[in-house]
Amino acid sequence: MKFWLCCCLLFSLLGAQQSQESSNTLGRGIDSLHEYLSRKIRVFSSNVDGELASWAGADHERNASAGMSDYFSSFFRDETFFNSYNRSYFRLRSGLDWRNREVDRWITQINFNLNLPYTQDALDLIIGEEIEDDLDDKRHNPKAADPSVGVRLRLPRFFDALETNFVVGVRGIDVFARGYMRYIINLGDWRIYPAQTVEQGFIETMTRGRLFEETRFFFDRRVSKAEMVRFLLRRSSDTDRHGQLYAGSISYFNSFGRHSAGVQTYISLSGDTHYFINHPTYVPKGHEHTGIDTYRTGVIWKAQLWRSWLFYEIEPAVEWDRVYHYGVQYLFLANLEFWFGTY
Repeated sequence: MKFWLCCCLLFSLLGAQQSQESSNTLGRGIDSLHEYLSRKIRVFSSNVDGELASWAGADHERNASAGMSDYFSSFFRDETFFNSYNRSYFRLRSGLDWRNREVDRWITQINFNLNLPYTQDALDLIIGEEIEDDLDDKRHNPKAADPSVGVRLRLPRFFDALETNFVVGVRGIDVFARGYMRYIINLGDWRIYPAQTVEQGFIETMTRGRLFEETRFFFDRRVSKAEMVRFLLRRSSDTDRHGQLYAGSISYFNSFGRHSAGVQTYISLSGDTHYFINHPTYVPKGHEHTGIDTYRTGVIWKAQLWRSWLFYEIEPAVEWDRVYHYGVQYLFLANLEFWFGTY
């Protein structure tokens, strides 16, 4: 009897062990299947993400012009840099604007940006005119040089190629709101990015409010490790002015040492579909015509003067303006720039 009891107990233990081994085998099989499917999902997700990113133009690593484009924008501190840079900085820029047909002027600009990191880098406090406009003449459009104070909200990116921000601020006696959007497209060795700005003023023109909008198309292509060419097309409209402004330029950039010296050679033209009729102090009577107003060519040399925060910039240029019957005008601009920040 004891013998049979021992045999039954032994068979029970063996059966339990086989059942446990079967359960473990089944568990390992399920785990292996789960790992296999998870890996397939990750690979599929990565492939889809890469494909969508390439459609959106966000594959910056494969575009040879991306780094060069960002470098020259930051070195010369152009409109793209001030709209995209999200770190704290202070810039003081002051210098002489000499023209042989006009009165000499000393122009000073201050740009200050305070990044607020505890808002997850979403908010900036900005002081000064953060948009640098290389084709708009501040002598003939004084509002372009007025300082502003405001808060910039950087909107979340739905994908890397799209960059948007929104600014609410005060400029002079006007309260304004401005939206900015830039979309980056990589096409072969070209980096193309259209940028759209829309600004609404609320107090300056009490009856209707001032609305300004501008579209720019940048076409950047790296030529070598230190050289780049840029084609820029621009159009804008403003309720303060009849018609539209249009402009274009071709620039060649060259760098001489990282962050130490660089040169920009450019040719530009600008015109109006209704020639500055709202600026009688600038346009002589009888000169309100459509067409190209100004041709200009020049060279901008910028280099470190001392340390990493003091730069000098000189720009000799030649201009042909309709207001002087396209007679030649010689320009010379010289600036000192104090920069406190990183880039």
